[in-house]
Amino acid sequence: FDRILLDAPCSGTGVVRRHPDIKWLRREADIAPMAQRQSALLAALWPLLRPGGRLLYATCSILREENDGVVRRFLAAQPDAGLASPPAGWPAWLRSVDGLGWQALPGDAGTDGLYYALMARGPD
Repeated sequence: FDRILLDAPCSGTGVVRRHPDIKWLRREADIAPMAQRQSALLAALWPLLRPGGRLLYATCSILREENDGVVRRFLAAQPDAGLASPPAGWPAWLRSVDGLGWQALPGDAGTDGLYYALMARGPD
């Protein structure tokens, strides 16, 4: 594929204002297994991306363990993966997270909390 969007299953901590039940349904112990699942999905999708392709990793979480933590580990383990510059028109209100993606917190520009990392696959 030339482009892949991974809207990863996550804790949903960025959408608590619209789904207050998340506060009662999620436990701290849920986060590590969720991050492992996200990492497994990235690893499974990456081989399907052609060299030069782009993969957008997205969550509705505000937790670093599910966001830049997953991306950091993936990039360290995947030699042909790198971060890509955002396309023109990328929302200016998204803030950089240690150069490993972009995040909005709940309420930023009227949005829920979210995270994106745009990765590019290098040549084989």
